[in-house]
Amino acid sequence: AGPYRAAAPFSGQRWSWQTGWMGWSRYRGVLTVGADASGLSLEVMPFFRLMHPPLFIPWGDIAAEERTVLIFPVVTLQLAQVPEVKVSLLRGAWDRVLAARGT
Repeated sequence: AGPYRAAAPFSGQRWSWQTGWMGWSRYRGVLTVGADASGLSLEVMPFFRLMHPPLFIPWGDIAAEERTVLIFPVVTLQLAQVPEVKVSLLRGAWDRVLAARGT
């Protein structure tokens, strides 16, 4: 979590029961993804939160790349402050994030 640990509760638009990957860890249906004009919020549902603090990533730190994993469209995010860790979200979730961002 390091540089992206959320400093305050996220108040923008959010979607629960999302799936994503961070590095080698898969979060199947336990992510809450949120977005507003300032950045992307990622939280693991409370039951699974031990050792997984909420994250907030400013848009300026995100580079997105679309790809396909098996048959699923996925967007992989590279984060400026931790370039060795990739975050991936299903394309449908990413489309909602972009709409909430205002792009």
